[in-house]
Amino acid sequence: MPRPKEVAMEQRRQSRRFFVHKRVRILFNEGKPPLDCLVFDLTNRGVGLQLPLNIYAPKWFELTFDNFRSRRQCRLAWQHNDKLGVWFS
Repeated sequence: MPRPKEVAMEQRRQSRRFFVHKRVRILFNEGKPPLDCLVFDLTNRGVGLQLPLNIYAPKWFELTFDNFRSRRQCRLAWQHNDKLGVWFS
């Protein structure tokens, strides 16, 4: 039986969510080296990411899903410990 919180969150979503397990890279604007992380959920509007511990994401950054062939501009929506949610710009 799903927990009520999960049901309530699902009803508010405007886009279909896909649970995935894919490595991506965050590209920082401050000249830092790219950071490998894991996508755990994906919609056409944004993604849920898992970062290495003790890493804090900036408000704006880019993601590459295909080893730098393309990039998506992202805006941080929330971060809690090693997980964060971002919107595609």
